[in-house]
Amino acid sequence: MKTNYFPILFLFFLLPSSLAIAQNSTEDVGAIGPASSLNIDTSPIGASTNVVKSKEFLTKYEFYTALLNILPVGWQMSERESNIIISRPAVTVQKLPLNVIPEDPIQEEEQATLQYGKRTYELVLRFESFPKTQYLNSKELFSEVNEKLEKLEEKYAVAEMKLDDGTGWFIARNKDQKNRLVFFHIEKATLEDQLKPVPDLYVEDYAVTIEKGSFYKLFPVSVESQLNFIVQQVQTLLK
Repeated sequence: MKTNYFPILFLFFLLPSSLAIAQNSTEDVGAIGPASSLNIDTSPIGASTNVVKSKEFLTKYEFYTALLNILPVGWQMSERESNIIISRPAVTVQKLPLNVIPEDPIQEEEQATLQYGKRTYELVLRFESFPKTQYLNSKELFSEVNEKLEKLEEKYAVAEMKLDDGTGWFIARNKDQKNRLVFFHIEKATLEDQLKPVPDLYVEDYAVTIEKGSFYKLFPVSVESQLNFIVQQVQTLLK
């Protein structure tokens, strides 16, 4: 049976151009702010996960929304100097081990709080400008250079000159081996100079760095486990 799709296509082209533009526009990715000041989509996390699957990169705005949906109770999100701040009030940030650690966990928390007090703990997600084209080019170059480096020993047949697999030292025993070894090291140094660091965590046009700050323990104990969960979710969304 033959199906005619013409009416559907015709209706699509009749849609107002302003509607089409509105659907494809995005907010400025550098203009996010505290959740209370944003008109953002707070639909269930499944919707945000679908965005991850359907797009090459999340925008900063989409990442903010996805992360907001999975924050544990008691944690807050805001923006400071274009960075995302995830904070939790009333936390004991223990910098160093206690001189004497009580066997009772409750007493340990009390002693740590007595020594360090309570304050707002902040997890900082730092955003550094890194254009998408630069990221893709760097990633492609990084892959190509690494592939060449992996084949370099075979290219110059220097594996037979290896003195020790652990140290990677080479010893040339004749003029031919010496020449091959010289060219091997020249090309190796040239390739390594081309390696550019590629951000491990990335949203569209930004490299992301996680800054947890230095501490020995956090109290209540649940705060530290929640922090680890948040960090894991950030890595899952952006890797």
